[in-house]
Amino acid sequence: IACERLGATRVYGVATHGVFISKANEAFREKSLRKIVVTNTVRTSRLGDDIKDKVVVLDVAPLFAEAIRRLNNSGSLVSLMEIE
Repeated sequence: IACERLGATRVYGVATHGVFISKANEAFREKSLRKIVVTNTVRTSRLGDDIKDKVVVLDVAPLFAEAIRRLNNSGSLVSLMEIE
């Protein structure tokens, strides 16, 4: 709502962990909020069926697996985070 007051016509949200509290369903129903992107580090089961299409869940398992592999093989975590 605050973004709309400032003139936004589309709002996108991003969160590392999608721990949604009870009022999340209400907030996600705002028509200006188009999508919210979260990782699959926690389950998003508390979301109402009518707003699940607004949530994009990114799988971080491959990233975590590669980080663990590198840690066990004295590899670089810094290079893992570099965008190519």
